Amino acid sequence: MKRLFFIHVLFFVVLLSPLATAQENFNIQPVSRIFNHWDRVNDFAIQGDLVYIAAETSGLQIVDISNPEEPRQLGYWDENPAQSRYICVEGNYAYISEYYDVLCIDISDPMNPQPISSFHFEEIIDEIYLLNGNIFVVLRGTRGGRNEDLIQGGMAVLSFENPEEPVLVNQYRLPEEINLGVIVKSYFSGNLGFMNTTSNGNYDGVRIFDLSEADNILEVGVLEQYRGSPYRYGDNLMFLSRQSIRIYDIQDLPEITLLGEYFWENNSTSGIATVIEDVAYVSNHNQLLILDISNPEEIVVNFELNSIGLQSTNLQVLNNYLIGSGISSLKLIDINEIPDWGRRSEPNEIPEDMHNKQLTEIVINHRSAHLFHGGRYSYRTVDVQNPQNPFEIVWDTVFQAYKDDTIAFKGYQPHDDRMNFILKSYNVADPDTNVVLDSLMVAIEDWRFIGVNSIQIEDNTAIIQCISHPPKLLIIDISDPESMSYISELSHDYNDPYFFTNGRLFIPGRGGEVDIFSFEDADNPRVVSSMYNLGSVLQITGNDNNLLIMDTRFHGLSIYDIFDIEDINLITEYRFTRDGEYGYATENAYMTGTHLYLSRSSYGIDILDIEDIENPVHVGSYNTPGKANSCILRDNLLYVADETNMGIYDISEAMYVEPDARLIPSTFGMNAYPNPFNSSFRLNYDVNVPGQVGVKIYDLRGRVLYNQDLLQGLNTFSIDGSNWATGAYFVNIEIGGEAQTLRVNCLK
Repeated sequence: MKRLFFIHVLFFVVLLSPLATAQENFNIQPVSRIFNHWDRVNDFAIQGDLVYIAAETSGLQIVDISNPEEPRQLGYWDENPAQSRYICVEGNYAYISEYYDVLCIDISDPMNPQPISSFHFEEIIDEIYLLNGNIFVVLRGTRGGRNEDLIQGGMAVLSFENPEEPVLVNQYRLPEEINLGVIVKSYFSGNLGFMNTTSNGNYDGVRIFDLSEADNILEVGVLEQYRGSPYRYGDNLMFLSRQSIRIYDIQDLPEITLLGEYFWENNSTSGIATVIEDVAYVSNHNQLLILDISNPEEIVVNFELNSIGLQSTNLQVLNNYLIGSGISSLKLIDINEIPDWGRRSEPNEIPEDMHNKQLTEIVINHRSAHLFHGGRYSYRTVDVQNPQNPFEIVWDTVFQAYKDDTIAFKGYQPHDDRMNFILKSYNVADPDTNVVLDSLMVAIEDWRFIGVNSIQIEDNTAIIQCISHPPKLLIIDISDPESMSYISELSHDYNDPYFFTNGRLFIPGRGGEVDIFSFEDADNPRVVSSMYNLGSVLQITGNDNNLLIMDTRFHGLSIYDIFDIEDINLITEYRFTRDGEYGYATENAYMTGTHLYLSRSSYGIDILDIEDIENPVHVGSYNTPGKANSCILRDNLLYVADETNMGIYDISEAMYVEPDARLIPSTFGMNAYPNPFNSSFRLNYDVNVPGQVGVKIYDLRGRVLYNQDLLQGLNTFSIDGSNWATGAYFVNIEIGGEAQTLRVNCLK
C-alpha cells in the first residue's frame, strides 16, 4: 500500500544528557528521545515575543509568538522526572517549581535551554513568584496525613543573584493562631502578596502581606471568610469566586472597602483573569468575558465568547492578543478590536493537535515504532532504523501485533460501526509495501465495540482484548493468515492485563483472583483453575512454566510455578525498592529471555534478571523524564513510552554481567575500529608475553560467534559482522592464563 512520508515540523529529536542528580541510572544509557507533544500546560510566562511554558512531565517548552498566526516552537528541556508546575522568567533565566524543588534554567539560547541549579524544600511548593529580584516560594503546609508532620503554610524567599548557588533569604510561617493554616491560592502584585488560607480545614479568608522587604514579611490586611482569586489594578483589587466578581479599595490598608460586585450566570467554576487598566478579561473555562470595570458599582460586559476551553492558571494580554492555554496547548485570541465589537475570531491553538496525547503504549517491528495515545484512539509512527536519530513518519496502516517478521495484524471498526469488528492480516516483509492477506469480519450481537486495547499472539491463535461494553476477548484462528477464522469469545469483568501461553489464558478479576482458561477445545474455552487473594493485579506476564504477577498487596512481584495448573505453587516474592522505599505502581511488564522489564509510573524503568527464578536480581533502573507507561525491547534497546515522549535506552550492560577478569599485564592491550561498526571492524591487539592467543566473540546470550587461535605480538585482523544484529558484543582474548574483554557495538 502506498506510504505517506513526512517529518512533522513541530517535532524534535535530541540526544539525552541527563543530570546525574535528575536521573537514577544503573547500567542503563539513554540513546535518544523523540518529542511528540506537550503534557498538561500548568503555567506560562511571557518575555518579549517568547512564551515559556511549564508543561508538567514535558518540562519547559519555549514558543515564539512574534507572528501570532504562525507560532513556532523553539526549544524545550524535559530531562527531569518531576513535574513542572509554575514558572517565572527574568532576563536569561527561567525559574520552575516542582513539588519540592525550584529549578533555575538558562534560557539565553531559547533553542537549547540548560539547567543551572536547584533548591530543595522538605514540603510541597504551591506556587512561585518573581518579585524585586527574588523568588517568593509559597509553601502549602499540611493538615497532617498519617505520615506527615503538622506544618503551617508560609513563604520562603530565594535569591538567585548567583544562579549557580541559590540562597535562602527568609522563611515565613503563618501565625499559629490560624490553627494549622494551609495556603491554597496566592497572588503577588507590586509589593503585596495575597493568600487564601484555611483554618482547621475550612477557608478563613484572604490574607494580605507587605513583601517590600524580603527578610521582613508583614501581614497588613485580611478579608475574612472570603475565598477567591485576587487580581490587582491600581489601588483596587478584583476577586473572582464561584459566585461573583468583587472589587475592593485597598489603598488604606488594613482598611478594605467593597466597591462593587458582579454575579456570574454560571457559577460552576471560579476561572482565571487578567486586568489591563479598567478592562478585565475573565474566563470561567468554557466562556470568555471582557468586562468594563472603570465603574466598580456598575460592571459592564462588553464581549462574550463561548466554548473557549481555557484551562491554565494564567491569562495574559500581549500585543492585542489574549494568551491562555487549553489542557495541553497554547491559545491565542485576537482581541484587536474588542471591546469595540469588532470581529470575534475563534482561538488559534498551537500546535493544533496537542489534545489527549498521553503516550500509553509502543508496538515495534522492522524499522518502525508505533506509538499509541489514550487507549489506542490515536497513534503516531516513528522511524527507528537509526535509534540515535528517530523521526516521525505517517503510515496508512499501523499494526497492533506481529506474528513474526513478515505477518502483522490490525483490528478496528468499519466506519464507526459498533456492530462489527474487522481483523486484517498483512504481509510486511517489505516495510514499504504492506500487502493485505485477509480481512475477517466478526458480527457483534450483544455488546458494543469501541476499539482494540491489545492483540496477543501465540502460535496459531490471536487473543484480542476489545475496548467494549461489556469487556470482551475475541479468539481468532490465524494458522493461515490468508484465511483467518473466528473461534469464540469470552466475557470477563476486567478489562486490563491478561496473559496467554501454552494454550492457557490467565485473566485477572476485580476480586483479587486470576481465572485460568484452557483452550484444549478452542470452540469452548473453560475455566480449569483459579488463583485467589492476589490483590488488584497491576500486570501479569510469564512463560510456559512460570507466571509473574505484580499486584497491590505490596506492589511487588510474585512468581508462580504453573507447569501443572491444577497444582500452582508460589516460588518466590520480590518486593520493589527504590532508595529504601517500597510501593511503586507497575504500569507495564515486558518479559523476554531471562530478564523482566518494568515500567514503574513516576519511577521510570527497572530491569530484573530472573535467570534464577527463585532469586530475582535487580540489574538496572532509570528514572525517565515522564511517567513510564510501557516499554518494549528490540535489539538490546529498550523503547519506553514516558507520558508524552518515546525514549530509547541502551540496556545491554544491565543484561550482561561480565565474567570476573584477572589483572591484565601492561604489555597486553587491544582495541577495535570502528566502534560502533556496521558490517565489520578491525581488531588490533598487542601481546608481548609468550603463548598462543585465543580470541572469542560472544553475544549477549553468551553464544560464541567467533573462535580463533592467533599469534602473539602486534597484530591486526578483520572481523566480519555483516550478519550480526544491532546490539552489543564482547571480544575476549586469553593468553597464558590472563584475559581481557572488550565491548563492541554493532549499529545497522
